[in-house]
Amino acid sequence: MTLSLVRRALLTAALLVPLLLSGCWDKDELNELAVVIGVGLDKKSDHNYEVTAQVIKPSPGGQGGGGQGGGAEVPTWSLSANGKTVMDAIHQLNKISPRQMYWSHLQLIIFGEDLAKEGIAPVINWFERDRRSRSGTYTVVTHGTAEDLLNQKIELGKVPAKAMADLLETSDDRQLSARKTSLRDLLARLSTPGIDVSMDVIDPRKIRGQVETYELTGTAFFKSDRLQGYLTGQEATAVEFIEGKINEGVLLVPCPNQPDEWVTFQITQIRSRLTVDAADGKVKPKADLQLEGNFGDQTCAADLQDPKDRMRLQEDIEKAVIKSIQTAYKQTAELESDLFGIGRELRRRHPKVWQQKNAQGWNKQLSEIPLDLSVKVEIRRPGLIFQPTPTKIK
Repeated sequence: MTLSLVRRALLTAALLVPLLLSGCWDKDELNELAVVIGVGLDKKSDHNYEVTAQVIKPSPGGQGGGGQGGGAEVPTWSLSANGKTVMDAIHQLNKISPRQMYWSHLQLIIFGEDLAKEGIAPVINWFERDRRSRSGTYTVVTHGTAEDLLNQKIELGKVPAKAMADLLETSDDRQLSARKTSLRDLLARLSTPGIDVSMDVIDPRKIRGQVETYELTGTAFFKSDRLQGYLTGQEATAVEFIEGKINEGVLLVPCPNQPDEWVTFQITQIRSRLTVDAADGKVKPKADLQLEGNFGDQTCAADLQDPKDRMRLQEDIEKAVIKSIQTAYKQTAELESDLFGIGRELRRRHPKVWQQKNAQGWNKQLSEIPLDLSVKVEIRRPGLIFQPTPTKIK
């Protein structure tokens, strides 16, 4: 290689290196963005939606983050705007936000009750289309307005939207029943015939007379995209039973022969199978459940290691599970919500019957279709003790 060619090669390399080190062409500087962590959607009037965005305040150094060194100052800022559509409202938010709204870290979407009753389909379209929307974002319903829920100041967890998302994310570890419906799940159910949507309900919780935290208060169930009602207590776990998705769940049942005393049963494993028979044209759904678990604690002095008491307790747990599922099924079916996905199973196994029933108005027929249930419970272990203290005292 001649000297001139070497010089040309070095010159070309010197020109290319700065270009390679210049970073991404479409990069976003954190100190130029308003990172949205949670969003609330409410119906403001007949022709307007309200969008409330909760953003992370930048740190004093101006590089974003959780407000390090900010003392007791709340590290978030919420702003609201109205619009004919969600995108129109977000466009209005951009007019009043000093920084560009950044949606790639969105963790929670909250639907206010009034909006949920009217229908959520019109307000989720933007989240489907936007390239920075996260399909794993949790979706929940609140009894009041989403704006009020986002603007509550809580004691544990400085970022309200993240605190609520963490409440759902860690629900299994806390032995809580939670649907944990993501945006992906929501869109899939809305577009699947024969099954309706359900979401967790989160409300503010007062302690010592003022709101200090959030609480999972039940399950919201829908018909198509419209809120129909709520399931609370052990009925709220019914969908988890049918889907076999309970991990470390807790059931409270009366002690054998002592209705005023209680035993806590911890579910460790559940197997569930939902089938629908329609060979004769009559829809007959059947759910078979097998539960395994351990004793958590007891307030009675009964010796639950005694075969008779143990068998009685297993039967009582089975009855409690059947009652909660049947109550939830009846409540949702009467409001024409196919929460358990009976229609989906019918469509899979008997497509011709499904076409006929669907043409007649499938959801209206649900209340006339009984659900056959079979539940088998097996108690594995009593914990670290064989004889609890109440029994020893007796």
